[in-house]
Parts: sequence; C-alpha cells; structure tokens
Amino acid sequence: MQFAYESFFDHMFSADFVRRGDSVLALLTSEQQRLFRRTQVRQIFARPRDLGSQTYVRNLRDVMDAGSVRYLVTDAIAAWLASVERPLTAEVNFVERWWVLD
Repeated sequence: MQFAYESFFDHMFSADFVRRGDSVLALLTSEQQRLFRRTQVRQIFARPRDLGSQTYVRNLRDVMDAGSVRYLVTDAIAAWLASVERPLTAEVNFVERWWVLD
C-alpha cells in the first residue's frame, strides 16, 4: 500500500511539475531539494522526453552540469539515462561524461 501511494504521489507531482513548465534546476537547488525523491526527478525527465519536449535536453543539461545538485539525484538521473531505449545523442553524451567523471 505504501509503495502504491508513493508511486502515485510521485506520478502526480511530476505531472503537475511538467505541466507548469518550471525549471528542474530551480527546483533542485531550492529548499525543497532536501525532500526531493529520486523517483520524482526521473519521472519529471521521462514525461517531457516521451512527449518530445523542446526544453527536455536543456533542463537535463542544466541539472547534470550544475555542481549544486545533490550527487544522489544526478547519479539517479545518469542511471535512468543509461537504461532508456533509443537514447538521444545528448543523453549518451551525458551518461558517458557522468560515468567517466564518476
């Protein structure tokens, strides 16, 4: 029951966040960052990726290149990117850079 509730909450949070069009980096560097779950950030990136959003790669680059985002969050994003089917060139570059730097 707890897992289903958390998954539903993460889904609703990410859907609303993407709908608003807010900056992912701004969210991750705000006071809310300490409460931010890795599953939410994956869903926040997965949704616009699936929709072919023009801002997806820019938001992804901003987060992955920022030194102010928690390591656990960027590591979760890199792990998710490594698992996507048919990755974009930009996604492959982020993963390669992340794992080489890691």
